[in-house]
Amino acid sequence: FINDSYCRDISIKVKSQLAVKRRKGECLAAFAVYGYQKSAEDRNRLLVDDYAAGIVRRIFAWKIEGMAVSAIAEKLNDLHILSPKEYKKSLGLNYRGGFYKGSDSKWSCPSVRRILTTEVYLGHLVQGRTERINYKVKTCVEKPEEEWIRVENTHEPIISADDFAIVQNLLKSDGRISPGKKAVSPFVGLLFCGDCGEQMVRRRKSY
Repeated sequence: FINDSYCRDISIKVKSQLAVKRRKGECLAAFAVYGYQKSAEDRNRLLVDDYAAGIVRRIFAWKIEGMAVSAIAEKLNDLHILSPKEYKKSLGLNYRGGFYKGSDSKWSCPSVRRILTTEVYLGHLVQGRTERINYKVKTCVEKPEEEWIRVENTHEPIISADDFAIVQNLLKSDGRISPGKKAVSPFVGLLFCGDCGEQMVRRRKSY
């Protein structure tokens, strides 16, 4: 009973201390998000990684130009640009993430979409999205968005607020592309059904 009470007390103190650091805008992630690197002087501070940040800017620019998420992933692979996971490994970091298949991992739609929707590129930190059930169970559960800890202007931004807002609006629309094409239709997000209100998409049937 005494040992169990001690573990529970330590768990509460650690959670409280981590919450304080998150509210102060300190990055508690083990690895920096793609486009940034950890400061050598302060491991809780993010610095811009010039090379990766350039790739992030190109991804946002391609999306604003009208490219579909799948087309962006395909183009990155055609240009032989290392995926975020492979890039971290190339820097000598002992990084092991999910979604790993085969001997190497390439760019995919989820990885590109994750970059396009991450607020960290605006210079903001959003942490505390998950938490463990208790100190006895290591399983993590998703927390509601209103409980996330969001601190603005904690580091140098890579993407402007205007470009980020444009991309978020583009992602709300159906971004599927026609076979053999790289860009989405110019009518995406503009044409809607007058009866049901749903977005109209190109559909072809043969009889």
